[in-house]
Amino acid sequence: MIDVLDYKHADSVKHLFYDNAKFMSSKEAFREVGNRTEEKVRKFHYEFFCEHYLFGEGYSIGFFQDDKVEALITYDIDKFEPSWFFTIMRASGKGAHHLPRCLDLAISHNEMEKRLKFYSMMNAKHAGKNNIRNLLFSEDVNQRYDYFDEYIVKANESCHHAKHYEHLYWRHTYPVDTVVRCTYLKQEYR
Repeated sequence: MIDVLDYKHADSVKHLFYDNAKFMSSKEAFREVGNRTEEKVRKFHYEFFCEHYLFGEGYSIGFFQDDKVEALITYDIDKFEPSWFFTIMRASGKGAHHLPRCLDLAISHNEMEKRLKFYSMMNAKHAGKNNIRNLLFSEDVNQRYDYFDEYIVKANESCHHAKHYEHLYWRHTYPVDTVVRCTYLKQEYR
């Protein structure tokens, strides 16, 4: 079953933040630097997710199996422009197979609100067109949407675009090179 997540799901998503060996397809995020430890990184992401997406103004969609969330995506909307920010995807086990259905629901909701493009941020090493599209896009979305890469942010550097820094980077830096991508509904489908 796929549904919108809220505060009642805080415990059933926790494993998605603590059991994964990688973050952004890299173990680098968990490397100890200064006072940053793997536990602190995991705790920060889980608590931010709960505060912003389960109790706050962000949106979260999840796939449930046996009362446990096995896959989720999150997004924020831009209050001043007709766009949105695809911010988190997490899955465990076979839950990854359900990520496209979660994204379809987010896209459908945003299309109804006339938000026809979204921004995302990902590990530059895995940003190839087929990597992300094969994992996340249903056949329908793959046909109707295209993308262009806006820019690359080097590892451990701050993003200089204010909205992206707030919504995609959560005002933090990441230990891998990242790409900010704009994905948009093709003109012939508008």
